[in-house]
Amino acid sequence: ASVPGRENPTPKEEIVIPDYNRDEALIVTDPEQTYTTATIFYPNNIFPIKDNDKYSAQVKNMTFTLITTMLNETLNDIAQQPDAPFLYAGVGYGSRSVNSDYFYGGVVTSENTLPQGIEALTVEIERVQRYGFSQSALDRAKANILKANETAYENRNDRKNSYFINQI
Repeated sequence: ASVPGRENPTPKEEIVIPDYNRDEALIVTDPEQTYTTATIFYPNNIFPIKDNDKYSAQVKNMTFTLITTMLNETLNDIAQQPDAPFLYAGVGYGSRSVNSDYFYGGVVTSENTLPQGIEALTVEIERVQRYGFSQSALDRAKANILKANETAYENRNDRKNSYFINQI
């Protein structure tokens, strides 16, 4: 069935969220929680990508996917070590609005190892900023993303409506 368009729709207001220029911290405690978590939000230019053509949104999205896939693989490898500084760590990208993206990294640690977990996470992020990734890491990430896309395509008829709504 077709849903008719709205007559004289209200224009969508674009909300501009300025980049932040200072460090801030928020500490929340829960005596029932058995582990400690921390999330660090970085400005949207931590891995600058130029928007200079009509395909820039797709290129930017794929670049972010590759970066987070490769960095998360490294963090997962660290978490598997017997003396790992964290129980889990991961990175990702998010959006506060149409014009404001951010990069974040998070760690889950045992009770008294949060400083070591944060340090290990930030060292890996800085290592990527300075030196990038190896060709083999890039090849693995591409293969993993391709396989995930192939699986999604093969299962396209089994997706629930919520999948499509979340893509908007």
